[in-house]
Amino acid sequence: MTASQEIPVASETLPFIAYDGERLVYVDECLVHVFDALGAPVGRFSLPGEPGLDHWQPLLPEHVDELWAFDLKHSIERFELP
Repeated sequence: MTASQEIPVASETLPFIAYDGERLVYVDECLVHVFDALGAPVGRFSLPGEPGLDHWQPLLPEHVDELWAFDLKHSIERFELP
């Protein structure tokens, strides 16, 4: 992703971002956007909850192709990434 590219954000809240050198993931409320290291879209999916009410912090653990999503309260959900 170049410095001049903008990440499309659909809501007025600040998205949570994670980067592991191979992928950039941002979560805008309950919607996950996945990009490769060059900024090309890889995928998009929804997390549980209601947009506007629920927010998730993405985590990209080393050596696994997973997204861990922390609900900012007490739960971590795990999702397989491409």
